[in-house]
Amino acid sequence: MLDIKRTSIPVSPNLSLEPDTVEFYSYVGIAGGIVPLERAVNSSEYIWVINNGELLVPGSDYILNSDKKSLRLSSPPSSTDKVDIITY
Repeated sequence: MLDIKRTSIPVSPNLSLEPDTVEFYSYVGIAGGIVPLERAVNSSEYIWVINNGELLVPGSDYILNSDKKSLRLSSPPSSTDKVDIITY
């Protein structure tokens, strides 16, 4: 049985975040195109990234960082984007 996990990433600038908190720095990273994963994965073959309903292409639209716990989008998301991450 596969252990599949889906996560929605908030990109909205309407969030009220306190500076110098974990949530603030996490949002700044996401707005810059670095997306944390809820768990480590072996390779980008175990990640699906969906931006506004469109499945992104690994190696072209995003890469898995060397820590295997985050990925970098080739272009940072806009404030209206809806990004979903599926790991398995």
